[in-house]
Amino acid sequence: MTRRLRVAFLHPDLGLGGAERLVVDAAVELAQHGHTVDMYTAYYDPNRCFDETKSGAFGVVVAGNWFPRHFFGRFFALCAVIRCTIAAIYLAMRVWSGNLADYDVVIVDQVAAVVPVLKLLLPGTRVLFYCHFPDLLLSQRASILKRIYRLPFDYIEEVATGMADLILVNSSFTADVFGQTFTRLHTKGLRPGVLHPAVAVPTEQVLQDAADRWESELSQEIVQHISKGPVFLSINR
Repeated sequence: MTRRLRVAFLHPDLGLGGAERLVVDAAVELAQHGHTVDMYTAYYDPNRCFDETKSGAFGVVVAGNWFPRHFFGRFFALCAVIRCTIAAIYLAMRVWSGNLADYDVVIVDQVAAVVPVLKLLLPGTRVLFYCHFPDLLLSQRASILKRIYRLPFDYIEEVATGMADLILVNSSFTADVFGQTFTRLHTKGLRPGVLHPAVAVPTEQVLQDAADRWESELSQEIVQHISKGPVFLSINR
């Protein structure tokens, strides 16, 4: 029999997006398999979120939202790290209080800087880092000041990522980019595992209902186009 685990997710902004979809799906799946799941985040708006976060399948705990997201439209990266660090500290404090059993694993994504914080505060808990894509490659560096500003964050991202007990990425492509970007980790022989984003498989009834209704729910122009033969649909981000 599989042991029931206590799992915490730490995600910076539990809104509507691809990363949020992934962690929510993972949390729901774990909960459905009998594990206890809590989602910690620095921001959560019940009016702008995925329905599963309000279903009660797992707990949503907000901490760090009082700290600003930016200062005068700048320092987003710094503020994100601070907000997530506050959430990580709050997570640890809930465990220290004795009112909450220890978590077996904490799953972190997007903000790797909190990994060493969690390792320090909760030494008995395993920390998994899920890398959607190296953050340092997503930042624009149009000026010298911006490049200087990003230096410590880039360094911390690589070092902190390497401190996780397990590192996963979302595709083989990201795994290759990971190795090319975090060269120090790659030289040490660290290779992330690949865990593709989950895809909800519709039931037979849902598929049959869609087959019965699709012509009435699409425009006549699209229906005529589809009726001509096989259609290849490419969805790009």
